Amino acid sequence: MRALGVAGRFGSFINEGAIIGGAQGFVAALALSARSGRVDLAQMGPENNPTTFGLDLTVELAGYAGTKSPLPQGGRWAAVSVLPGLRFGNPDGGQWSLVVGPAAFLGHPTDVHAFLGIRFEAPLARRERHP
Repeated sequence: MRALGVAGRFGSFINEGAIIGGAQGFVAALALSARSGRVDLAQMGPENNPTTFGLDLTVELAGYAGTKSPLPQGGRWAAVSVLPGLRFGNPDGGQWSLVVGPAAFLGHPTDVHAFLGIRFEAPLARRERHP
């Protein structure tokens, strides 16, 4: 395990067929994730500022609460996702990741759907390199 993450998600249920007043309800979630280290595939650019491409794996658990939810799970549900990803960027700076995999929405009923996400991560503090 290389990194742990906590994220908040906020959204709304919208009736796209309505011209005025299409908002039906809102949803909020708390997500916890664990990510493996990156397996490097390639490195480009100068040695002092490289861009690397690699693979990693993220496991995510999220709990959702919504109002006026049109989903069959109702107003509360959880989701578990296993997301292999392609990560690229500077190892000491910002990195982009494209993740895709199955997401199981646990509730009544339980459904499995595909998850596709683009993520950006930036370090909170820069570490100085010591020789």
